[in-house]
Amino acid sequence: MFEWSELITFLIATVILNLTPGSDVLFVATQSIGSGLKGGVSGALGVSFGCLFHVFAVAFGLAELLTYYPLAFIAVKFAGAAYLFFLAYQSLKSGTLDFDHVQSSRLNIKTTFFRGALTNILNPKVALFFLAFLPQFIHAERGSFIHQTFFLGAIFIISGTLVNLAYAVIFCYARDLLKRSQTFQKYLGKITACVFGVLAFKLIFAENKT
Repeated sequence: MFEWSELITFLIATVILNLTPGSDVLFVATQSIGSGLKGGVSGALGVSFGCLFHVFAVAFGLAELLTYYPLAFIAVKFAGAAYLFFLAYQSLKSGTLDFDHVQSSRLNIKTTFFRGALTNILNPKVALFFLAFLPQFIHAERGSFIHQTFFLGAIFIISGTLVNLAYAVIFCYARDLLKRSQTFQKYLGKITACVFGVLAFKLIFAENKT
């Protein structure tokens, strides 16, 4: 269905895009440092689930609504910003973090997964990115638009998942180093809140452009 040269080009572009630090990497970093490897991994998988949602949205034309209906774009981005502000508030309220007593229960893993998925789903810029990026490699003469979208989307998500899992491991090791710093433990909640706050403001000022 696809020529190998074009698939290789797509894969290279995908890896480069996924390696570029962005909001997903910041999210995985905060979860890895705050909750350890399980938190980082569950956060990375949640982000990937959010990307899967956007692939479905592109395949079935839902993502185009954000382009043609500015109010839909505004509604989604403010919902996403509100959720990020909520996460910032929770992080700020948590105060000092004791690394030795961080819970890694199934409930916390599910919560981190849900947070990763929701922060990604409620980011309309991600939807517009997929809407602009994937169709560049889709051609009508090669068959179903939906099938091609899912195939390319799967490659992108697998690549992104592997990259984010690598980031989770890296920041987990950084966490082990930071455990020695009482000051960092004291202010981790504030630092995490600032990260979520910056992401929220960045989303608020995002423009409806592909």
